[in-house]
Amino acid sequence: LMGVGGGSGVRVLSFALFFGLLSGFTYALYYIFGKLYLPRYATPTLFLYALPVGALGLLPWVEFAPLSLRAMEALLFLGVFSTYGAYLAYYAGLKRLPATRASVVATLEPVVANLFAFLLFREVLSLWAYLGAGLVLLAVVLTVRR
Repeated sequence: LMGVGGGSGVRVLSFALFFGLLSGFTYALYYIFGKLYLPRYATPTLFLYALPVGALGLLPWVEFAPLSLRAMEALLFLGVFSTYGAYLAYYAGLKRLPATRASVVATLEPVVANLFAFLLFREVLSLWAYLGAGLVLLAVVLTVRR
């Protein structure tokens, strides 16, 4: 949550801004450390260590409550496919691209997510969302063409 209020009365919360910037910084570290360690270690090995270390930062906010079997299955599925599998695929690309290009191409993620939301759930985007998606696509095309 970056702000509270609506319209012209929005005020930015400093702790939210701090954590937003920290999130962007730590996400960038995946690219930097990926390029540094990919030549020395296999991708699955990197994430066997990187993902739990990254999760440690969230530990203070975890509520340890009993989970149903269905919830544990869902968490396992998300962890394996949406997180571990996605990073394995991403690092396969990072082996072939410079980190700067890979990070720009990765910005396609929200555009693709919105496309699937439209196709699967008939989600209607605003004009601003289409404009933003267009700018992201333009940036990716310009970056890849270099």
